[in-house]
Amino acid sequence: MIRLSDVSISYGSDQDNPSFALMGVNLDVPEGTYAVLIGPNGSGKTTLAKIIKGIVAPTGGTVTVAGKNLGPEEISEDVGLVFSNPENQIISTVVEEDIAFGLENRGIGAAEMRRRVNRIIKRLGLTQLAKRLPHTLSGGEQQRLVIAGILVMETKIIVLDEATSMLDANGKADILRLIRELNEKEGITVLSITHSLVEAVLSDIVFVLDRGKIVFSGTPGQFINNDEILARLDIELPEFLLVLKGLMRAGIDIPDTALGVQDVIGSLDRLRREG
Repeated sequence: MIRLSDVSISYGSDQDNPSFALMGVNLDVPEGTYAVLIGPNGSGKTTLAKIIKGIVAPTGGTVTVAGKNLGPEEISEDVGLVFSNPENQIISTVVEEDIAFGLENRGIGAAEMRRRVNRIIKRLGLTQLAKRLPHTLSGGEQQRLVIAGILVMETKIIVLDEATSMLDANGKADILRLIRELNEKEGITVLSITHSLVEAVLSDIVFVLDRGKIVFSGTPGQFINNDEILARLDIELPEFLLVLKGLMRAGIDIPDTALGVQDVIGSLDRLRREG
């Protein structure tokens, strides 16, 4: 669970007229939820991610992660943070050693460390890559390695900050499938900061951050039907979402969560059979 209550962060030396990166942000991601945060560049998204991890301390408000309030200089061990460039988060020169790095720092015994590393390597499909040098991996494989290093710590919350932005189409699809699977099958709580509209409409809840403020929160269906927010973000919906939006506005019974191409196909098929 992630909860931000009236969180603000200001910068600059003028205390009477501070500049704000975030202003009174309230955000609630329940346990086991797949949430997406979108917004224009410069809206404060990366700052928010760092605050949730504890890398940056807010100047106002409270940050609660996994039921615990973060102190001003406390790094949350309950949150795994994945950035856009995996190379910046890879430390060791061998894949399996990199996965084990965090466990070594925590003083985990050799037998337990090996058990956890082997389980995660198998779970994330890295068996054939375990002895490889990380810099020889593809971008998608490197992101899998970063995520493996988080999961081996038995972390239950993952925050992704544009984690697929540097990947090709196949790499993006691979990482998104992995994250969705971790959420659905293992109950990992996910907050994904992204520009991907496809990821947004397949999430459980969508947040929009603009100019340091949360200006929208709701289901994917509520998001695609909010013309004001779409115009504010200068978003053009792809054709399948325009069709889905039209069906919803026509009163067709379509769940407004986890929208996708199959929802359009299923809805049209129901109309055909009922008509």
